[in-house]
Amino acid sequence: MNSKFLPDGETVILVQITDREDLGSWWMIVNEGVVDLCPKDPGHDVDVYITAALCDLIALWMGDIGIQEAMEARAIFVDGPKYLVNTVQDWTARSPMVDVLPA
Repeated sequence: MNSKFLPDGETVILVQITDREDLGSWWMIVNEGVVDLCPKDPGHDVDVYITAALCDLIALWMGDIGIQEAMEARAIFVDGPKYLVNTVQDWTARSPMVDVLPA
């Protein structure tokens, strides 16, 4: 997560996994570069909602699909203030291995 593209103060992101009830929803609370991950509702107001199937979230993490491409294909839905939706590609995390070439 690249928090420099998020507003100052606390930002709460709710990730809803649509195809796995056992995984359900996860709240990410980002504050000054520190990210807390909560599997239960911490009671904070949500700023951004990300909704997708697990395989699409994995594809995003692995760099197999970009966030804008996934949103256009309706594989991943992002809802919230326009600024956060328009900059989602800047603050979403990807695996650090995405740009590593095979040996």
